[in-house]
Amino acid sequence: MMQRQLDGLCRRLGAAGCALLHCRPRAAWQILLRGNADEVHRIEGRPLLLLDKAARLRDKVCKRAPVLQEQWDQLGVETVCVVVRGISGEIILEEPEIRSRTPVKHLVTKIRAMADTEAELVQICLGTTVLKHCAMLGDYLVPARDKSMLDRSYRFISLGSFADKPSMRYVMTSNDDKGTPSDEAMWRLNVRMPVIVYLNFRSEMHVRYVRKWLQTGDWTRSTQMESTVTSGIPNGPYSGPVFFKAVSNGLLDLRGSDCGEGTYFVFIDIEPDLVSYIPGDTTAPGRVSCEVRTELVN
Repeated sequence: MMQRQLDGLCRRLGAAGCALLHCRPRAAWQILLRGNADEVHRIEGRPLLLLDKAARLRDKVCKRAPVLQEQWDQLGVETVCVVVRGISGEIILEEPEIRSRTPVKHLVTKIRAMADTEAELVQICLGTTVLKHCAMLGDYLVPARDKSMLDRSYRFISLGSFADKPSMRYVMTSNDDKGTPSDEAMWRLNVRMPVIVYLNFRSEMHVRYVRKWLQTGDWTRSTQMESTVTSGIPNGPYSGPVFFKAVSNGLLDLRGSDCGEGTYFVFIDIEPDLVSYIPGDTTAPGRVSCEVRTELVN
């Protein structure tokens, strides 16, 4: 008899606790007083509202910092400009002042409104990573101020002749690609309009490893462009020759660096003065715009 009473009391307490977790205090009171099993069945399967509210309160009171917040702080950056492009390369959304704590959902909501689609169908990617809607941009995004490589902490000490040129763009790449053989494509540029592509090598020695494809690919050594200066190991700071090539459109394979010093740096002038680079072509426009997409080559 005593055991059955204890078992019944334990069941009542458990059911009452379940009701409280579902924010059903009245049901919990009825269970304790009357052992009303029907109340237990009615609330089973419902969301644990109390736990959900507690989690929301926790996030509100104890706001967690974005995963990469420390790197934002080290760079002293508060806002960045974020450009979202479609698969075609067309700009879908441009936000000039994005903070590390900006929710990914903020961008998703704006894209959804423009595309007239469901939020679940909107996916924002950074490289090969799909950003979770419930996360913050600072969980994935790090400002690229002065940083020269995706996978290294190396920085530009000087941008040389590439500085203060509004039409100049830098293609940030991974230094781990440095082992790509010189007879294989390391990166591929999908050029949509006329551009000038610049390759800034780490040193004169660096050029020795790639001289063959520079010659066969019609790359020209620049006598006007001053090299960047970057930090790095083992022989940094680095600076070296600059080669360039005018490209009107189509795919351009950038061959392997094949050098232990690292990969070369890629700059693109998206509004070049093509008359200066294409002798005899008097029809070339003086100022043009373009869109360039970069692909990694497996």
